[in-house]
Amino acid sequence: MYHETTRETLIRTYRIPEDYHAIDAAILLGEWNPALGLARWRERLSEIIFPFPFHNLIFGKRDRGRIAFGIAYGATFAADMARFCQLMGARRIIQIGYFGGLQPHMRRADLLVPTEAIRQDGASDAYLPAETRLLASQSLCARLSAVASTEGARVHQLPQLTIAGGILSETREQIAEWSARGYGGVDLETAATFAIAHRYGLEYAAILMCSDVVVESDTLFNPHTDDDARARYERCRKIMEETALAAACEASTEP
Repeated sequence: MYHETTRETLIRTYRIPEDYHAIDAAILLGEWNPALGLARWRERLSEIIFPFPFHNLIFGKRDRGRIAFGIAYGATFAADMARFCQLMGARRIIQIGYFGGLQPHMRRADLLVPTEAIRQDGASDAYLPAETRLLASQSLCARLSAVASTEGARVHQLPQLTIAGGILSETREQIAEWSARGYGGVDLETAATFAIAHRYGLEYAAILMCSDVVVESDTLFNPHTDDDARARYERCRKIMEETALAAACEASTEP
């Protein structure tokens, strides 16, 4: 059935142009408002096509790179989108998006390049044995961290927890336990994306931005309203996205 889907089936079904029969890399954004994310990325990529079953997945070009960009909220959707990109030839997948900070020294708009994705997402279990660890590609992590730091972002490198229940399932007790375990952040997609990449031999990493410091009870229900905080948030979001895009383009095999 669907697990046995081939690239040829996708090309034929969705009439994918020859230029995109083999993409170089994919960037997946974990966000619940796809319209905003897609608008930003349509400005970054050229020759965009989107003949796909996912309304929030596009293919486009940047420099020499053929890049897939998609938006998925939650692990199951992220896994399906990552699998689609893998079938279309992506050799590198980079997860971007947002995390709840689990360490007290963090602050909003800090960036996290996870060393590992901790699996409580559910979707990764469909592709990997429970004991399989999802260690991010070291060289790609080093590249993401170095570039983002050079651009002026505060960057952390710690394990990232991915959960299945959604943000409204998180309790104070859980957050305290996750913090004590040394996890840097919690999100809903990273482990699922990493699982697909790991299963099929792709290079993978993530660069995520702190949306709220949940370990300090600084939540999304307490929005920061001062101009400096908003400006820092937008600046670091741009750093996250541009850093990921540069790394994705480096996967191109074209001269």
